[in-house]
Amino acid sequence: MKILILANPTSAATDYYRTIGPFGRLAEVNKGISLEIQYPQNCKWHHMYTSDVMVVQRPNGDETLNFIAEAKRMGKKILLDIDDLLHGLTDANPASKHFNSPQVKQTMDAALSMGDALIVSTPFLAEFYSQLFEREIYVVPNCPNMQSTPYGEIVPQQNPLRVFWRGSTTHLDDLWTIEKVWRLLGDDPATSLMFIGIEKFLLPWFKGKDNFIPWQTM
Repeated sequence: MKILILANPTSAATDYYRTIGPFGRLAEVNKGISLEIQYPQNCKWHHMYTSDVMVVQRPNGDETLNFIAEAKRMGKKILLDIDDLLHGLTDANPASKHFNSPQVKQTMDAALSMGDALIVSTPFLAEFYSQLFEREIYVVPNCPNMQSTPYGEIVPQQNPLRVFWRGSTTHLDDLWTIEKVWRLLGDDPATSLMFIGIEKFLLPWFKGKDNFIPWQTM
């Protein structure tokens, strides 16, 4: 079986832990599976024609929809992966303006109508998308890749204990959902807390000791 993964040029991290990473590992352990990975701007008809399955992460937009329709016409199986509530992003997420537009939602609905199977990251998403997707839905949680990022040797803890949070402004609402935890850590003299990738002024409710550093790439 040959699997074509339509890579996401704006979300390499998501590709790593949702599609390219897991399916790359699948191909390693199952020699009957091979991978073809293409960015949309490089994907041609023959990439789809010579594959059995096309995998699309976060299907949205006219371009992606055209690829799905083309592969479907060729009789290929379409496997979709959604790791977020794309139909209900809040204003705290910079991508909400894009995903909440009626035109983009229409393309997502159309993509779901052509999918043969759907993978989601949580049971909540499985329940939500069961209203929009009538075929098989599989829950595959996000998890670390122990092959490429194995655990390091256990060493004595620092004193104070260092706690790192890394993310972007897309997680402002998420941080607020556990604000009591951050307040406790910020006030605990036995803990050193660092926020990586977010500015202090974006967390006006956090008054504890802190260390904020700019966004860092992977």
